[in-house]
Amino acid sequence: MVAPVAVVPISLATRDLSAPRSNSWSAIATSSLLDAAGAPLAKLHGEVNREPVALSRIPKHVRNAAIAIEDRRFWSHSGFDPRGMARALLMNLRNGDAALQGGSTITQQLIKNVYLRGRPRTLPLKGIEAFLAFGLEHASSKNDILDAYLNTVYFGRGTYGVQAAASSYFQKDVSELTLAEGAFLAGLIHAPARYDWANTDVADVQEARKKAATARRNVVLAVMGKLGYATRTEVRDAMQSPPHIHPPADAHWRHPYFVDAVLRELGVLRGPGATRPNNRFDFLGKTFDERAQAVYSRGLRITTTLRPGIQRDAENALRAQLPDGSLPKLSAAVATIEPGTGFVRALLGGRDYYPEDCENIDPRPVCRHAKVNLALGPLAGGSGRQAGSSFKPLVLAAALEDGVSLRQQVDSDPFTQDLGTQEWKVSNYDGSGGGLMNIVDATVKSVNAAYARLEVDVLGDGKPFVGSRKVAAVARRLGMPFPTAAQLREHCGAGYRKSSACTPADLVPAIALGAKEVSPLTMAAAYATFANDGVYAKPTTIAKIQDASGKVLYRAKPVRHRAVKRSTALGVSHVLQQVVTRGTGRAAALDRPVAGKTGTSQQWRDAWFAGYVPQLATAIWVGNPQSTLESLTPANGYPTKIVGGTYPARIFGGLMKEAVDYYPVKSFAEPPQSLFKKPKPPKHHNDASSPRVLGMPRAAAQIALRAAGFSVTVISQCPPGGNDGSGMVIWKQETNGKSVTLWASRAVCR
Repeated sequence: MVAPVAVVPISLATRDLSAPRSNSWSAIATSSLLDAAGAPLAKLHGEVNREPVALSRIPKHVRNAAIAIEDRRFWSHSGFDPRGMARALLMNLRNGDAALQGGSTITQQLIKNVYLRGRPRTLPLKGIEAFLAFGLEHASSKNDILDAYLNTVYFGRGTYGVQAAASSYFQKDVSELTLAEGAFLAGLIHAPARYDWANTDVADVQEARKKAATARRNVVLAVMGKLGYATRTEVRDAMQSPPHIHPPADAHWRHPYFVDAVLRELGVLRGPGATRPNNRFDFLGKTFDERAQAVYSRGLRITTTLRPGIQRDAENALRAQLPDGSLPKLSAAVATIEPGTGFVRALLGGRDYYPEDCENIDPRPVCRHAKVNLALGPLAGGSGRQAGSSFKPLVLAAALEDGVSLRQQVDSDPFTQDLGTQEWKVSNYDGSGGGLMNIVDATVKSVNAAYARLEVDVLGDGKPFVGSRKVAAVARRLGMPFPTAAQLREHCGAGYRKSSACTPADLVPAIALGAKEVSPLTMAAAYATFANDGVYAKPTTIAKIQDASGKVLYRAKPVRHRAVKRSTALGVSHVLQQVVTRGTGRAAALDRPVAGKTGTSQQWRDAWFAGYVPQLATAIWVGNPQSTLESLTPANGYPTKIVGGTYPARIFGGLMKEAVDYYPVKSFAEPPQSLFKKPKPPKHHNDASSPRVLGMPRAAAQIALRAAGFSVTVISQCPPGGNDGSGMVIWKQETNGKSVTLWASRAVCR
């Protein structure tokens, strides 16, 4: 930390200088983002990269190196040193560039760097500088002046202060610098641009500047030996030590999608439509601009919730399923949350935040979409994606909250529901379902029609909008940010209910099948609620914020509320375990109890898997970030039809298999017997009485249905995956009232 150097009454020297301007600049410091273990994720700064550090943490040999080359009479002069100026002029004329010495004292340099920063170097101003240095020497101790100087002097590469320089050039804390390294940094002070280089410089230029910097270091070492700051042996050994100088740091963040999420939560990055940043951090400012200024200049230490091991597991699992360079249209997003705290332990918003050759303005879609954090959905400029069947557990929760038994049976035949202004046609994936089915099996087999009937017939008692309102209400309690009707009326005005975005989820019965947009983060938080016995915890990426002195400004306290009853959460977990053991989520199986659900949106446009163990919940989305309309099928260049049980479930399994090693094996509690009470009689529909003809020859199926009083339409079409040579048999059946549509296989299908 910079010592509190006394403010000099510079108004006595000139009216144009003011202490507030100077002091505000000297207070600028780089903020640090840290993972949960304390390792750095990112340095956040504007033009000034500066990390204040106490003088006691700066090794004595580093302090002495700066004094030796910049102001050898520092301890004896009164701020201005005519002898030193004359000696420096003589040495510079005699020895040339390598031995450059400064004529200004350290005190004068501090005045110039802090109080007179940016002013033109004129002879009158030089006199003011000397006058102010004299005053500063009488108002402050030598140690305070040296402290302030070493924390504000420029070392090149945009670094101010010896701590930032140590990190940039040697990737070390200043306390770890050797004699040779301290002399190297001291040698940069007089003219850092002479010795700096960039990765884009040609090799000859880089090598020449490194040699020049090393020669300058040796001059510093020689002066230190002459002044008694180092022994002859120490000087010799340091001169023979080859400098291990790191190139200028890559501006890229570690785990950039997670850093992006942190900055959005802080209010530094602004999402579309946001009018005000999160009020939890109002101590950093109440506007987006004030937040950015605070984070980029106040030297904050922001400890995040990221667990680096779990983050690496997520990255490795994604890369294993989607190797670099493969399937370029396909991307994925991952969010992993700790139930009970809401701490986000890992997050990926895409395959690559920094695609190759995208540094400049590039029209390619991969460049345009790279920094859209898909894990956050609308919060980060995305649209969110339809959850498909991964939303069904929320519908199941709404049913259990409403007193529905897990033994409840529903009709699982495809049907068409009249919604007044339109019809809702419900079909099943590849002809699955048919007849009465209990809601456990309907979840395990992911039968759409059964879930639509659960919403309409059981929750809504035949009224589809009554059912959808109950589902939307529970979904909001589970963290889904669905706007209410009142909010959308105000926001959309005359456009209310004229588009999907302006229609509340309460009035969308297809919500039962995941027809509303969500994000991996909100889905992970909802599933974490089931893992946490029904208590929702708001997701957060920020655990603690400290100021530059180490004072704690903020410590995260979980924001929790009971979303559903404990019995409801246990019932959902009981069912979702079976999805993994005997249903559509087998690819997500672990060597311990795990619950989860697959999801595929309509027309195979999005694929999901969300699941959890008692201590950790993860949601995975896979799809094309450049299109919300393209089907993920071989017809569009994908290797197979991509559904929730393929890439998403495999990414989940790869991630969680490693991540759960941080936690002991734990089983889910058994649901209470009250969830298995006698169910209500199932509601029968006319279309449920049509004879089942799947697998029958085409002619025989038509005869059977017509004999039962149904009109029949037959579509000749090959089933997915071809046929087994059994000929023209029925492979799909849909009934609507007294009309039946059949899909009959062709004689030859490949």
